[in-house]
Amino acid sequence: MEDVTVDPRRNLAEMDDCDLVAAFDGDPEAVEEFYRRHVRGLTRYVTRVVGDGHDAADLVAAAFLAALESAAGFDPSRGEPVAWLYGIAANLIAGRNRRSGIESRALRRLWGRRPAAPDDYGRVDEQVDARRRGGGPLAELSALPPAEREVVALIVLDDLTVTEAAGVLGIRPATARMRLARARDRFTNRPQEG
Repeated sequence: MEDVTVDPRRNLAEMDDCDLVAAFDGDPEAVEEFYRRHVRGLTRYVTRVVGDGHDAADLVAAAFLAALESAAGFDPSRGEPVAWLYGIAANLIAGRNRRSGIESRALRRLWGRRPAAPDDYGRVDEQVDARRRGGGPLAELSALPPAEREVVALIVLDDLTVTEAAGVLGIRPATARMRLARARDRFTNRPQEG
C-alpha cells in the first residue's frame, strides 16, 4: 500500500475510503472517520447474520480492530474498503460459528443433547409471534434461496452497492447483479394473496 502523507488541513469527510485506510497508520482521525462511516451498516449486517446484539457488538469491534491492524496490507486493486471490512467481519463470524459448533458438539456428547440457553425461550416466543403476524418483507426475504437472500440483504438492508456486496461475498459483480435480478423476479412474480 502506498504511503499517504496526511495534510492536517484536509477535510476527512471529503477523503474516500481508500485514502482513509491508507492513513490509518499515523492518523487516528482517519480511523475514526472510517469507523463513523461504516459502523452502522456493519452492525446491521453482523446482527442480522448472528442474531444476537451482544455477540454482534463484539464481532463489529473485532472487525474494526482487525482492519486497523491489517490496513497496511489492504490492496485497493482487489476491491473497495467497505467490502474488505465486511469480509473481515464475515471471516470472524465464520470462525465464531466453527468454534460454537465444536463447543456444541462437545456439549451434546457430554450431555446427550444441547442444553437450553436462556435466550432459547425468548427466541421461541419471537418466532411464534412472527408466525402469528404473518408475512411481511422480512418473511419474503427469508423465503429466497440463500445466495439471493444474502445479496438482497447486503444491498437493501446494509446499503451496499452491488459491487461492494459482491466483494463481501467473494463473487463477481455480474453474479451479484444476476442474483439480485432473480430475487426481484421472484418478488414481482409471486402469487398475490386475497
